[in-house]
Amino acid sequence: MWTPATADAFKTAVALAAREAIPQDLCPIDGPIRLVAAFYLRRPQRLLARRVPREAIPHVSKPDVDNVVKAALDALVQSGIVRDDSLLYSLSAGKYYTEADLAPRAEFWLYTNTDTETNHA
Repeated sequence: MWTPATADAFKTAVALAAREAIPQDLCPIDGPIRLVAAFYLRRPQRLLARRVPREAIPHVSKPDVDNVVKAALDALVQSGIVRDDSLLYSLSAGKYYTEADLAPRAEFWLYTNTDTETNHA
């Protein structure tokens, strides 16, 4: 399988942020996981015009949301945060262009089998 360099940079950023946000004594997460994810990608110049909404707007082009989610899960497993991505039993994900004045980012909420928030990364 071919993975572009941008995916590797994304995976590294996800792993570093998750390690900061999730206490190491909770890792690896080794039970059922529910994930809520929001991906905010860079706005193209054409969406910076005044008539375009300033808030986040749906991103409906490549990369596909399932590919971005897969890359994020791979990063959580490779960094030792999650034992295996097969533990994911529920997923809600969205992909957006960033708000007009903000940088690209990804936000994750991981919930364990007790459905209490583990942490936000």
